[in-house]
Amino acid sequence: MIRSFLKGYFLVIFGGILCGIANNYAEFFWIGGVLGVFLFLLFIFNLKSKKHSFFSGILFGVIFLSTSFLWMLKAYPLEWMGISNHLFALCLVVFMWLIVPFFMSLPFGIFSF
Repeated sequence: MIRSFLKGYFLVIFGGILCGIANNYAEFFWIGGVLGVFLFLLFIFNLKSKKHSFFSGILFGVIFLSTSFLWMLKAYPLEWMGISNHLFALCLVVFMWLIVPFFMSLPFGIFSF
C-alpha cells in the first residue's frame, strides 16, 4: 500500500522537497525550486481525476511548507513562554509545525484543480 502510494506520488513528494530546500537555501539551490514546480505541474497535468489532483496539491503544499518551516522546530524549549513541561512543549511545537502547513497548503490544492 505505502509502496504503491510512494510510486504514484513520487514526483509530488520529490518536487515538494526540492521546493522546500530551495526556499531555505535560495542563493545556492534556486534551480531546485524551478525543478520542483516543474515536476509538480508535470504530475498534475497527467492526472485524470480532480480528486487526485486536489490531493496531490495538498500533499505538495504540506511537504513544501513543512520543509520551509523547519525553523519552527527550533522554538522547542518553550520555557520562554512559561511552559515548563517538556513533553507538552514538544507536542505543541510538532502539532503547530504540522497544522500550519496543512492549512496553508489549501491554496495549492485549489490551484491544482
